[in-house]
Amino acid sequence: MAPSSETAELHVENVGGIESTEVTLAAGVSILTGRNATNRTSLLQGLMAALGSEAPSLKSDAAAGSVELTLRGESYTRTLTREDGAVTFDGSPYLDADVTVAELFAFLLESNEARQAVTEDAALRDVLMRPVDTESIQRDIESLRSERREIGRRLEELSSLESDLPDLRARRDELDAEIESTEADLEAARRDLDRTTAADGDPTDRLETLQDLTTELDQVEFELEAERDSLDAVREECADLERSLSDLPAAPEEELDAVASELSDCRERKQRLDSDITELQQTIQFNERLLEGDDRSIPRPPTADRSESDGVVCWTCGSAVDPADIERTVDQLRTLQSERREERAAVSERIDALLDRQAELRESKRQREDLENRLDELTAERDDRARRVEELQQRREDLRSEVEAVRESVGGPDAPAQSDTLDRHRAVNRLEFELEQLRSDRATVAEDIDALQRELDQREDLVARRDDIDAEIASLRGHIERLERAAVAEFNDHMSQVLDVLDYSRLARIWIERQPEEDGSGTGLPESEFVLHIVRRTDDGTTYEDVIEHLSESEREVTGLVFALAGYLVHEVYETVPFMLLDSLEAIDSERISDLVGYVRPYTDFLVVALLPEDAQALPDSYHRIRNV
Repeated sequence: MAPSSETAELHVENVGGIESTEVTLAAGVSILTGRNATNRTSLLQGLMAALGSEAPSLKSDAAAGSVELTLRGESYTRTLTREDGAVTFDGSPYLDADVTVAELFAFLLESNEARQAVTEDAALRDVLMRPVDTESIQRDIESLRSERREIGRRLEELSSLESDLPDLRARRDELDAEIESTEADLEAARRDLDRTTAADGDPTDRLETLQDLTTELDQVEFELEAERDSLDAVREECADLERSLSDLPAAPEEELDAVASELSDCRERKQRLDSDITELQQTIQFNERLLEGDDRSIPRPPTADRSESDGVVCWTCGSAVDPADIERTVDQLRTLQSERREERAAVSERIDALLDRQAELRESKRQREDLENRLDELTAERDDRARRVEELQQRREDLRSEVEAVRESVGGPDAPAQSDTLDRHRAVNRLEFELEQLRSDRATVAEDIDALQRELDQREDLVARRDDIDAEIASLRGHIERLERAAVAEFNDHMSQVLDVLDYSRLARIWIERQPEEDGSGTGLPESEFVLHIVRRTDDGTTYEDVIEHLSESEREVTGLVFALAGYLVHEVYETVPFMLLDSLEAIDSERISDLVGYVRPYTDFLVVALLPEDAQALPDSYHRIRNV
């Protein structure tokens, strides 16, 4: 709560019925006291405008108005301008974000929707949860679901790769055995060559040339065999990818465009509905103030006298009309507003369904693109390897011709011995080449094992992240449920205390029951209904359950105010709005008003209450009073 010495300065021009006024509001309780039609409500409207609301009306005979609030060394201004019959707002209000939560739970004038929800037996849960951006929560949930699907896909890949690990280890062991055997064969071949060279002497230059050519031929033949094996593997993988692509549905571009277009239309429709609902609420509030006669922003006809006229001035044509006609119009507007809210709920459900479908289509598109990209890479590799096979085949044929030519040129009596030496050289060269290739293959397999093991080591982190995602999704889903439960608990606790403070002897208990419902929206978000229970007590102490219609006007008003207070606390409105405004408390007797104000006072820095003089007398003298607006 604000320090007791703190004040707020408010200057209002041409708002409601006020031409110009300036007041000081004290921290704690400020009481606006006066008779009806003394601009108490208009002053509250001016304060609402300074805080950020667009519900206040411009004085009917003014083209522009303004408000200025000075609080804690900062100044907040707002201008109202009439253009083409509509009032526009500009300036720098105290709240620079959405004011929905403040209008629902801090600006508690008679037409306040939270108060009316109880007195009119409306859907309490819808009112209380309106400030919660369920669409944003659903987007967060879908993003987490997408990440979880990707992790699941990766874990499946790792499980598949893990099955390759025994084969890789077995292949490594086979290569170790082959390397050991080839090393032994190479050592024996080298000893044979040394013995032959010692017996027959070194080969001639021509024999060395033949040896080099045969060695190169062996290398080319080995490379050709390996390249052919790789080409066969690439061709097989290409065939597998082509089969996988044929099994996937066609690229969903058209449906993605259609979903995006419908999603855009739905969001625009929802925005229009939000605007319609807000405008309807403002119109309803305006007409209700007109019926109350406490708004002097609409002048009466010059010949009309409030005391002798039973009519109300029509704000469109300036003539007197029957209040019953306005009440019927207000009822029609409320019905239309309810229809718009139902339509908004249906559009929100459709948006959620479209977001789900969009995510599925994008995932399908991503899979197809991944397969197509991989197929393009393999096709290029296949063509490169095919060209390499042709080059190696041609090189092999050229080397065979060269070897044959050199063999024919080697002649003389020592040819057989030289040929035997050459064969031994060739055997050593082939074994050296094979050993080098085996060691290279062994290194590759070892690298594959290490890389696979590193990937498998990530599995624990992936599983932990998946668990975290599940917890985050559960937390997001539970956010609304927690708010609902907190709201119900706040209402029930405060209602019990208020009933004790105000001493309604025949009211044993008023409480809200949260009744969960099945999720029909497909969003995974909880659905529920708030049911208001009223327990009466007879003179002999017997209790029974009653209905809202049987509450007195005073009891209804108190219940509505406590419901709004619960929303104020659950949504922590006090963190962003240091004011709470109370008006139209005439249905509650003065002693109970005093007790109610004393109860609410600790929950806000500035509590501004509009009261009739006789009601204000019952409140403590320590409360700051404003008698002239």
